[in-house]
Amino acid sequence: ARVGEACDSKQHFASRHFSLLMSGLQQRHEADGAPSEPRLALAKLIVTAMAWLSCSSGIIIINRYILTELQFGYPMALSALGQLVSCVVALIICDVFKMVPLVEIDMEYFLQRIAPVGAAHGIGLWVSNQLYLLLTVSFIEMARSLMPLFTVLALWAAKVEIPTNEHIQAVSLTGVGCGISAYGEVALSSLGLIFLAANFAIEAGRMVMLQFLMQGHNMNPWQTLKLMSLPAGGMLVLMTLIVESKEMATKNADAIVLANWPAFVAAGTLGLCVNILGNLIIKLSNATSVKLLAAVRGPMVVVSGVVLFSETVTGIQLFGYSLALAAFVWYNVLAAKSLLKRLET
Repeated sequence: ARVGEACDSKQHFASRHFSLLMSGLQQRHEADGAPSEPRLALAKLIVTAMAWLSCSSGIIIINRYILTELQFGYPMALSALGQLVSCVVALIICDVFKMVPLVEIDMEYFLQRIAPVGAAHGIGLWVSNQLYLLLTVSFIEMARSLMPLFTVLALWAAKVEIPTNEHIQAVSLTGVGCGISAYGEVALSSLGLIFLAANFAIEAGRMVMLQFLMQGHNMNPWQTLKLMSLPAGGMLVLMTLIVESKEMATKNADAIVLANWPAFVAAGTLGLCVNILGNLIIKLSNATSVKLLAAVRGPMVVVSGVVLFSETVTGIQLFGYSLALAAFVWYNVLAAKSLLKRLET
């Protein structure tokens, strides 16, 4: 009987969550001035989410291939490629063909809010690509389940959200799982762990700044991409010129690009797709949806690392990752319950 009650409770919670999701999609759709079609909006969200999963997994694999298999050891330049492609395409769509409505943004707002977020995003992309030179794809993706801990700390430090005891327990369990995964990693690098922690800290800070950025503005995803990719690409180009350009010229890095141009075209194209699809998901739903999708992507990328790059995943790692993934799901269930309570009151 208790099992039946538990199942009924879960079904009731899922039903209420789905109803509120549909209601939220309907309100967002109506706010955009379109007819009330929440089911159509949900269908768009699902299709967009599936496309994001494919593209984000693809860009991780292609970047790892370029940096290690092609021996193009310049993560700053590779990161700049995706941002520059995104910036150019967004500029053409927004300013040349004027295909989307634009929100007026003054220079002060751009410099104070948008530029810091974009610059942080650019640095985070470089750190993320640098990881592929230091750690295995499988371990990196396992460790990314630790991201909620850094996000909770950043939101608490910025006084945006105060975590409950259950939230703290969930993210702590995630940390334990990631610690077990690290213990079982056969190719662990101290420098790689430092870059991994830096990547988490930068991304958590960027999410907090992005939350402040989006307050009071309902930008089209293409305009958001244009405004974000401009400072991100600029920061990465500057870093490339200062740090990597001399070595690239000495070692004829352009020869690697010319000989393997389809891989670089794919990297730039996938970077554009991930950026615009991520913005579109946030517009159709919220930033939490992207975080949930990243958790779904994790096992796919871990398997890809083993199959494509012959990476070793130990039993201890799988146990730790499973524990971290379960805690991550728990954390998001708690977040969903908190959202339900706020909406009901």
